[in-house]
Amino acid sequence: MLRPPRPNAIRVMRALHNPPLSQSELATRVRELATRASASQCQISRYESGLALPDVETAMSIAIALNTTVEGLFWSIQEDLTRQKMSLLASKE
Repeated sequence: MLRPPRPNAIRVMRALHNPPLSQSELATRVRELATRASASQCQISRYESGLALPDVETAMSIAIALNTTVEGLFWSIQEDLTRQKMSLLASKE
């Protein structure tokens, strides 16, 4: 089974669009994103934590809600994974 890398780009993109938040503000923002993306809060949390990958339609809705592209969401995930791998390799040297 394909497992998404961490940190998740959806969380990163949402954070880029918002200043640091308290827990209650964070919950409100997740709720707003879920509403704009026509997804449940539970789904958004699962995508952000890396427990699930959105289907194409949901990924498109999330990208629109975050004012980015689907490619941007998944490209960010790949960049994060590459940085993590390089960091691991450097720490083993």
